[in-house]
Amino acid sequence: MDFPKAMRGMARVMEYGAKKYDRNNWKKGGLTAESYMDSLLRHMMDWKEGKIKDDETGEDQLYHIVVNALMLAEMYGSSN
Repeated sequence: MDFPKAMRGMARVMEYGAKKYDRNNWKKGGLTAESYMDSLLRHMMDWKEGKIKDDETGEDQLYHIVVNALMLAEMYGSSN
């Protein structure tokens, strides 16, 4: 498995989200690209400012960034 730390961290963030919001809740379409972009940028700014861990989950901000980017890519990326 490539990128094992990132994959495990991403999985933990996804598990946390599944408990908080319900599994596959993101597929229901309630959130927009803007919502995911706002979250991604918030985690980026926190990380850039030296706040490495997210207060709510205790996970690295970078794992939250990856999850948000993956959701955006899955929802809005081209299929080709």
